Amino acid sequence: MFTLNNKEYDESKLSDKGKAAYVKLIRIAEQKSDLDIVANYWTAQLQAELPKEEVSNGDGTAKVQDDDIIRSKTIAKVNSNIKVETYADGSYTVPCTLHC
Repeated sequence: MFTLNNKEYDESKLSDKGKAAYVKLIRIAEQKSDLDIVANYWTAQLQAELPKEEVSNGDGTAKVQDDDIIRSKTIAKVNSNIKVETYADGSYTVPCTLHC
């Protein structure tokens, strides 16, 4: 048996190389789990803070702002009208900056 993060694991017939790889995989999984928690936290914070009635277009997209002023309700600003990628449904992405 070997112990990692206060958990015991069976190491019968597991080479040092295999054990090292296993330990790395466990650490990567734990780091991903931590990142998921952080991402979920900030997504919830952003959803709670955005004034939905002011920025929602009602169809899952945001309203276009009338000017170039960055306000507390500004989500993102389009930097260029050059299409980066076009999808099968005709939608596309353009370069932008995210403000949150």
